[in-house]
Amino acid sequence: MELDIVGLAGACSYALDCIEAELVHVTNKHSNRVACISARIARALGIGRTDPA
Repeated sequence: MELDIVGLAGACSYALDCIEAELVHVTNKHSNRVACISARIARALGIGRTDPA
């Protein structure tokens, strides 16, 4: 089974943005920036879409 870490980070980011917007009415997309930084770190560490799970 392959794990798409970028897709997972993006999905979590989107979910957090939806919850944040609903509960506190803030839509600054902080979690999206965190997800992008996390994906860059994963790539720098050699964790990518081709790694087996």
